[in-house]
Amino acid sequence: MSATKTQYALLLGVLVAELLGSVSPGLARVCRLSDSYRDLDSGLQSNTQLATTTRFMRHLWVVDSEYKAPLDGLVATFQHGQYPGVEGIWLQRLAPGSGTPHWEDVVRVTPNPNVVSDGIMDSTHAIDLVVSGARETEFRYGVYYVHLPYDAGADTWTLARTDTVITAGAGRATLARELGVPNPRLWCTVTVDADTTDTTIVQLKAYYSTDDGQTWNDSGQLFGTPNTTHEKSGKVIAFEDKIGLLYHDDNGVDVRRKLFAYRTNSDDPLAPWTTTVIDTMSIPYGEKPWMHTHWSAAAGSDGVVHTVYQNGTVSYAQGQVVGGVSEWAVTPTGSEVGSFPPTGGSYPQISLSSDNVPYAFLEKSDTTVVTVFLNGRWSDLVQVAAPPDSICGKRRLTTPEHFCDRLPFAYQIYQCGTNLNGLGFGIASGCCLGCCGP
Repeated sequence: MSATKTQYALLLGVLVAELLGSVSPGLARVCRLSDSYRDLDSGLQSNTQLATTTRFMRHLWVVDSEYKAPLDGLVATFQHGQYPGVEGIWLQRLAPGSGTPHWEDVVRVTPNPNVVSDGIMDSTHAIDLVVSGARETEFRYGVYYVHLPYDAGADTWTLARTDTVITAGAGRATLARELGVPNPRLWCTVTVDADTTDTTIVQLKAYYSTDDGQTWNDSGQLFGTPNTTHEKSGKVIAFEDKIGLLYHDDNGVDVRRKLFAYRTNSDDPLAPWTTTVIDTMSIPYGEKPWMHTHWSAAAGSDGVVHTVYQNGTVSYAQGQVVGGVSEWAVTPTGSEVGSFPPTGGSYPQISLSSDNVPYAFLEKSDTTVVTVFLNGRWSDLVQVAAPPDSICGKRRLTTPEHFCDRLPFAYQIYQCGTNLNGLGFGIASGCCLGCCGP
């Protein structure tokens, strides 16, 4: 499909989760996900497949629990491509009090139609992004940090500044901020294909900032097998008093592996990170390419890091640092109680409720399904999007890392015969109803 002919839009759907039991000492909590849904058009359109790329990046946030209407309080970054009048990446918001869902443009992040973003939201609702190319042909654009403060009085965001992380030769950038320290560093990890000694070597590299993103420093740390293949991706993530990096060494290696590296906030920023293997991929790259971009990770307030990723089927793993040792466990995929549901799905996403319950979304048979882990087992898969009729192709999923009571989810789709692609969007009521406020 030509990028100039293909259009992408944003649709809206609803998933309902039903709380059947309460949480109290000695009582098990039961959550049943219903199959109620509806798909609504938000009016957002794009003519690039980069609209919400990539899966391990975050593009969607819940502002806070003060928004009580089912569809209020949601913001997202969306790449419109070269769609007339809204070229490039914009910060979008779901208009407060929308009876019929209506998305509005807040501020343009960049007019560049060929880049993607990853971001975080802080307690003041300010949004910080890193913008870069997702494909190696776009690594020439470099990596940029963007700060979008929130004005509570005006109830809006503005673009305060854009700062350079790397001028060129890098992409697939992700961002995290240290937790629990007075002056937290920002950390940015990138896939680099330009080095001072050998411009053909491709690895992951970590940069940090001590002045809120205005200037960036090379930590000197490199991750992944040094070779000439670009199939390497990583997501930097903050948990407890640490910064972690989940990454995928995918092509040009003897063994394909999912790995995790971490550092403690009190460490010297130039100190080496500790690395652990999470899982070994079961099939060769040629049979399942691009698995290095089809995964998602989230960190809980309890220090546990969760990830879902493609390994032939979709796998789930969780890990934490105990006594200075990074310990990971991969949940078996199968039909047994407690196993991760068997599926031929793809484009997985994971989100955590405020009480650290993981929700996993998957693309399956051109629709979207979800499972939640409660009481020692994963629930049966529940379809949360309309069955395919005029919709073709795989659904690229995106969800927030954390949510409170209501869980938004989105899926990028292609509508058959129209050259129109869209992003289906929905709201799930979680299994922790009322735990985030009155």
